[in-house]
Amino acid sequence: MSGFIIDEVDFASFMIRSLGIGDNPFLLAMDRTNWKFGIFNINILVLSVVHNGISFPLYWSFLPKQGNSNTDERIQLIDKFLAHYRSNMIEGLLGDREFIGKKWFRFLVNQDINFYIRIKKDTLIYEQKGKPVKVERYLDGLKVGESKTQISNRKLYGQKIGFAILKTADGEVIIATNDYPSHALAIYRYRWSIECLFGQMKTRGFNLEDTHLKCTTRLSQLLALVTIALLWSYLTGVWREENKNEKAYIKNHGYREFSIFRHGLDYLVQIFVNAWTKTDDKRNCFKLLKIKKKAKAKTKQHIHLRDIMANLEI
Repeated sequence: MSGFIIDEVDFASFMIRSLGIGDNPFLLAMDRTNWKFGIFNINILVLSVVHNGISFPLYWSFLPKQGNSNTDERIQLIDKFLAHYRSNMIEGLLGDREFIGKKWFRFLVNQDINFYIRIKKDTLIYEQKGKPVKVERYLDGLKVGESKTQISNRKLYGQKIGFAILKTADGEVIIATNDYPSHALAIYRYRWSIECLFGQMKTRGFNLEDTHLKCTTRLSQLLALVTIALLWSYLTGVWREENKNEKAYIKNHGYREFSIFRHGLDYLVQIFVNAWTKTDDKRNCFKLLKIKKKAKAKTKQHIHLRDIMANLEI
């Protein structure tokens, strides 16, 4: 992979274009994934777009450390998005309990970005009269499966915040939002999609963790290529079900026998194992990736996505 760099602006616009999101606002999710190769720690902060309940990476950064991201690292990642898309194109931002803090919340509010972020039950909030209380007090009286979604006009990290709380069998889910708290639990459920994404990339199908690469530049290129493979698998799975009427089997419990990613990936493998069969299907699958006509690169080191795919054209 030496000799070229995938332009991140070109990459993000390619992803959004191929997903067919158009001018609709994006639901974004921020999360962090990490693994270890020998004594080398790989720690990546990722900003993904959630589409049809599935997360697809748009921007990411490698953290030069173990453990959680800090506010400046998160802001830098959001700024990459805001450099090319207006803040009103963000429907909301999802994040787990790592993504909290006074400066971070202030940044999101100042940018008019609605957020839905999980917090710990011992988080201190301020009620309408300025009284500090732990948010867990609102769990009082809740049974497993019950929720409260009308807790508004409280203060957290200096911002006016609402809360939604769900009591679960193994604890609780508490979501802080600067939007309507009545929507927060339903929207936050999509955050699970980024956990599924990391599972697909690292173990179930693409085995990203098996790489021996240590150079962050090369790892970034590999991450982009794996993301394109995930996107292509997803689009092929959707196309296979909608155009070939080859739907995945639904089990008795109501879930698919296998994911839409696997449905598409298996088909791509099937049609490309033999280069001389199913030519029309190959062409149709290539068309799913919305690659613009080749543009002149700004430098010799930057290669556009059409260059990457050119050697695969039929």
